[in-house]
Parts: sequence; structure tokens; C-alpha cells
Amino acid sequence: MKRNLDGTWRSMRKAIIVSDAVRRARWVEAETIRLKRMGFSFEEIAEHMTSVGRGQAQAMVATSDIGFLVDYQISKQACHRAFKKALARLKHIFS
Repeated sequence: MKRNLDGTWRSMRKAIIVSDAVRRARWVEAETIRLKRMGFSFEEIAEHMTSVGRGQAQAMVATSDIGFLVDYQISKQACHRAFKKALARLKHIFS
């Protein structure tokens, strides 16, 4: 049996429902990779993503189905962690 994202067991007949937090985390990873390839620093990436989450800027990666908190904020350290996770995921896929 598999587990839901909250740790509870799920039925094999039910699809996994992806939460807003997981969608937001994947968006952070994708946006960080895209901006890092363009030469942005992690501090600039964090500022950009904070303004996107607050609705003050346009994202590079689509955010249509992602829910952000009113006072959304992300640190440069969190962007760096997301970057490392995304690279590890990509390395796992392509190896």
C-alpha cells in the first residue's frame, strides 16, 4: 500500500491528490532552475518569487493553479534548497 502526502494509508484504487504545498514546491523548483539558468543570484530569485507570490510580478513558469498566501515570502536559502532538490531529481531521472 502507498501513503498519502499527510502520511495516512491510501487505497490503491484512488489517485493521489496533490496538495497546494506540493504544487507550490514544484513551482519554486522550476522557477529557480529557470532563473538560475538566466544568471540570477539566489537573492534576486527570492525577491522575484516573493513578488510573484504577492501578485506584483509575472512568473517565468505558469502559476495558474497554485495558491499563494497573502503575505507569501521565500528566502534565498529556501531557493537554494529547492535548486539542489530539483537538480537531484533531474539527475535521478537522467541517470
